[in-house]
Amino acid sequence: MTFRNALTTFWLGVTIMICTQPAGAAAWISEMPKPADVLAKIQGSDAYDTAARQYAAMQILVRIRGDMVGDRAFRNETTAAEKALVLAYSGESRRIQTALIESLPPDERTGKDSLRAR
Repeated sequence: MTFRNALTTFWLGVTIMICTQPAGAAAWISEMPKPADVLAKIQGSDAYDTAARQYAAMQILVRIRGDMVGDRAFRNETTAAEKALVLAYSGESRRIQTALIESLPPDERTGKDSLRAR
């Protein structure tokens, strides 16, 4: 085995160990913002704009969490803290979406030309 092959094998082994350890994977959670902090910091030009921006932020945070968890989610290897985080973000996202839709006039809630679609 050449030095290059040995080094490649070593780094591949280290990468596999890091990527497959659920306990170490949750260290990033402490750096993620709490939903209430995100909502408090994001303001728009009016109530509708604020809600839309907050909704988008929650959706982005859900995606970030998904990227951080990776394929461990498909192997049911996420930690309780990771599950709680996605529930918090997605719960806020749904709450904002529901409030936005309910704030629209009934005839603007559906349809491709509706205010909701825009």
